[in-house]
This record gives sequence, C-alpha cells and structure tokens, in this order.
Amino acid sequence: MTVDYETMLLEFAEFGGATRELVEARIAEAYRRTPERIWGDLMDDGAKYLAAHLIALSPFAAELKLVGPDRKTLYGEERARLERLVSSGFRVTGTSWPL
Repeated sequence: MTVDYETMLLEFAEFGGATRELVEARIAEAYRRTPERIWGDLMDDGAKYLAAHLIALSPFAAELKLVGPDRKTLYGEERARLERLVSSGFRVTGTSWPL
C-alpha cells in the first residue's frame, strides 16, 4: 500500500481542510525520508506518520492545536516509535563471522 491523499484523509480526518497540494507534498517529503532499504515492510507506516507530523507542524494546522509547546505531535511520537523498531534488533552485516 502506498500512502496517498485519500489514505491520509481517511486515517486523519482532521486534515480534511488541508489542500491536496500540501498533503501530497508532505507525503512525498516523508517518503524521501523513509527509505525502503531501511524501513522494509514498515515504510508506508513510517511515511504516513511523518507526513501527518509535517502537516500538523504547518501553518494550516495551527488552529487545530495538534502541536505541543515542545513542537511534538502524536504523529511524531508514533513515527519515533516506528523508528526505534526499524533501528533495533538483529542486523546482517556484509562481513562474515569467523568460523
């Protein structure tokens, strides 16, 4: 599943007043910052929450009060949780283990 404008509005109805251009621009930015080789199966989830975070930080969403005084959002918190998932655990390196 690729995240698109319709997907964002379905999951985050609070962004219904945002322009299509803003939402699509933030989705594109989020995908650039969520490479598949690192994110794997969680790429779309990571991009979705990063796009929502970026939209919430935009002037459009100021009246929605989605950003805390520390510039944190619930979307950014979920993105951070996902970042911890993809950056921890067992990883395969290019070097062989000695036998």
